[in-house]
Amino acid sequence: MGQAYERGEFGDASIVTISTSPPEAAREWRDSIDWPHPLVLDPTRELYGAYGLERSLRGKWSLRTLIYYLRRSPQALARTGTEDTQQLGGNFVIDAAGVIRFAYRSRIPVDRPSVEALVDATRSAAERRTQP
Repeated sequence: MGQAYERGEFGDASIVTISTSPPEAAREWRDSIDWPHPLVLDPTRELYGAYGLERSLRGKWSLRTLIYYLRRSPQALARTGTEDTQQLGGNFVIDAAGVIRFAYRSRIPVDRPSVEALVDATRSAAERRTQP
């Protein structure tokens, strides 16, 4: 997603990451991947609840999730003691008026929409903004 953003595919949209991680773990993650976007910490999961994001023990240890982390991020498995690994995430496109134009709620931790779907949703929201 970061590369698409750098290429300008998201237009003037902003990306904000919300995490339940403790501050030090969140900073480590942000610094390890050089994430330039705002990072909001939500340890009480109020924002997660407001957006209808669930928690799931079943999805946490699914085969797909384990394979993903073993291939891409083995160190993430080591963080399971400090973070809420049952909290599922999501991706949302919210227009300038605060209207949710796209919502994708993950079913397992590694379930995310494609970058193309996010770019399309962002463009669609921008087009609505410019229409009378």
